[in-house]
Amino acid sequence: MPQNAFSGSKSLLEILGKQDWSLHNILQSSARLEPLTWDELEVRGEASVLYRWDSYILLPQPQAGESYAAALAQARNERKFPVLRFKKDEPKLRSLHFSNAYPAHGYDLYFLTHLILKEDEAVAISHPLVYPPYSSRVSMPLNFLVPVFTKHFSIATFTEKGELIFKVGQRFN
Repeated sequence: MPQNAFSGSKSLLEILGKQDWSLHNILQSSARLEPLTWDELEVRGEASVLYRWDSYILLPQPQAGESYAAALAQARNERKFPVLRFKKDEPKLRSLHFSNAYPAHGYDLYFLTHLILKEDEAVAISHPLVYPPYSSRVSMPLNFLVPVFTKHFSIATFTEKGELIFKVGQRFN
């Protein structure tokens, strides 16, 4: 495994894959100011190894013949959102730092669009323009990333009636 590779890559990618989501490296040359295009993301494909000091975007896995852009549009249309969910009454580890939770049905939900890996820290965030005013941020020591995602990662679906359903089939009214 390359020197900067995150040792928990396989486990984290499996956790996301079981929910039909994936990470895509969006790091690019510092000489380029504009973000990657959807076509460039298609060419790059899913990350198979995660690296420290890289940034990733979280996208739904497309159906055969479908683009990532279409898969994301479909997920949004179906009101499906990747989240870290924490029970409100459950004590949170002091080494995790949180901002801008969306309170829903006894949970604090932290919407996710990006994951940034630093030397010893991971930061899971949502872009401020995607879920305003809930531009969530959860930072943690890098060695906590897999355990936190194992326990707290889910796909939240909001029904037209405002019910919240998690992919594991639990319904919270």
